[in-house]
Amino acid sequence: MSEFGGKRHMLRIRCSNLTACICLYVLGSGSVYSGTKTFVGLGSPSTDWSVSANWSPSGIPTPSDTAIIPDMGTTPATYVIPTQDATARKIIIQNGGNLRFDVGGRTLTVRADFIIQSGGQCSWWSNGSATLRVGGNFINDGSFMAPTTPPTSGNGFRVVFYNNASHTISGSSPVQFYSLTINNNNSLTIDGTDVGVAGTLSPSGYSPTLINGGSFNGSGAPLPITLASFSAAAAGDGRSVIVSWTTLSETNNYGFTIERRAESASVYQTVAFVPTQGNGIVPHDYVYTEADVPVGRWYYRLVQTDLSGEATAYDDVLVAVGGATGVDDAVVATAFRLEQNYPNPFNPSTTISYRLGSAGPVSLTVYDALGREVTLLAGGHQEAGSHTVTWNAAGLASGVYIARLESSEGSMMVRMLLVK
Repeated sequence: MSEFGGKRHMLRIRCSNLTACICLYVLGSGSVYSGTKTFVGLGSPSTDWSVSANWSPSGIPTPSDTAIIPDMGTTPATYVIPTQDATARKIIIQNGGNLRFDVGGRTLTVRADFIIQSGGQCSWWSNGSATLRVGGNFINDGSFMAPTTPPTSGNGFRVVFYNNASHTISGSSPVQFYSLTINNNNSLTIDGTDVGVAGTLSPSGYSPTLINGGSFNGSGAPLPITLASFSAAAAGDGRSVIVSWTTLSETNNYGFTIERRAESASVYQTVAFVPTQGNGIVPHDYVYTEADVPVGRWYYRLVQTDLSGEATAYDDVLVAVGGATGVDDAVVATAFRLEQNYPNPFNPSTTISYRLGSAGPVSLTVYDALGREVTLLAGGHQEAGSHTVTWNAAGLASGVYIARLESSEGSMMVRMLLVK
């Protein structure tokens, strides 16, 4: 621990080469350390690398520096802009930091890894051109906001893997590139995440190696909606249903229609329309409550509509409302429940708890972000009451996983994040 300006800061030390660089950085505010340039942020709504007063040590990053971009601590609109070409050993964007490419024609070369940590963001204007050259790996556990349409001028935002090396794209969040180039003699592996190229892929038709459920779409089409979780459950009043869902990415999305049907019916009724919170590779959480739902057992589902009018329906979940099972309304409203796993994020083990209002067949299944079954944690006949299981994901890659609980009372899902 150390103190700067009367505030305590936790220090983390990473040493890749003791003779070349000792990389020390502070989570949150920046401070002066040899071999690292940390953006400090002096309250300006936007700051660029040409303003040396906002770097410690002063000046833009050099090939031996790790550039840390932490939370600027003012408003969400605060960001760092490369206004001149620069080369850094490593880029780490974290804790609300935002690296935004705002000026056409600039090139940022990262000799090793480009890392977006949880809460970090990399974005740019759709106007003009810029190039990000990566000599190591690309790790996205935050938000990488790429345009999915051609820019109004320039050649768009280009990402180039260079350095005659083996590169890996990984992380808990999907990645959408506009233009992606893999230089000669390089190899690319996609580890447990979704990657798409909305514009130009070079060489044309390139196929990276896919591991741990990784996916790649190099056809020029944007990544689709990535639905991380969906649940519907009776509220405590026994007459309302709370519908909630989380998306990891939304592209060309207009919004969602919530539909329900009686268990014995085949036709869905429209409950409500919820507009998108915004397109991009950014997680969004949605919650909608339907009041005065008739007593009974109802299937709820989402139907996503894109800007061209095309609709996609997702799997439904079953909810018991009121006295449908012949038990007290309050018991029905609170008995069947899948709790959020703890801890979350986790590595490598997490605990999942759930409650059953009545005995019967039960399944608790884990799926990956693409909907493929990973493991069955619980199955068969179980008694009413509370149940707990522990999931060890030691052999799996970092990423988003879905736990789905199903019984005669209904079904629920929760989103879990494995971070190694």
